[in-house]
Amino acid sequence: MESRLGTRLFHRTTRRLSLTDAGTAFYKTCIGVLADLEEAESSLHENTEPQGRIRIDLSASYGRMHALPVVLAFIDKYPLLSPHITFSNRIVDPVEEGIDVVVQVGGPDVWPPAVGHYYLGTGRHIFRGGLWNRAVADVVDSESA
Repeated sequence: MESRLGTRLFHRTTRRLSLTDAGTAFYKTCIGVLADLEEAESSLHENTEPQGRIRIDLSASYGRMHALPVVLAFIDKYPLLSPHITFSNRIVDPVEEGIDVVVQVGGPDVWPPAVGHYYLGTGRHIFRGGLWNRAVADVVDSESA
């Protein structure tokens, strides 16, 4: 390593090994770099909760009366989310329209394979995708318990 760096890092004798001034400075820098790397790695695991913008489409009457309380509980549980909620009575294509969560009554009999869905009961489905799959299921499961 000394030849690659072009400087001596250690004082060597037959009985002793110690750092030079350059070696001490290099050691301190390396310790700081390793600490920064460890902090960067741990920051990846600290915030695993959903965050960012989430687009939600609810059927007009059913969505307002029954689904909105579940959605609001979901948003309360995950405050780092920024919801954009729309109400409509049309069948939406969540993939084509970039909608993360769709709650609607009825709908096509066969959904595209790219659309994950969670069956809640007769005439009631929540279609969800992206990072919020687990979180939506957690809120829905806690609401139905």
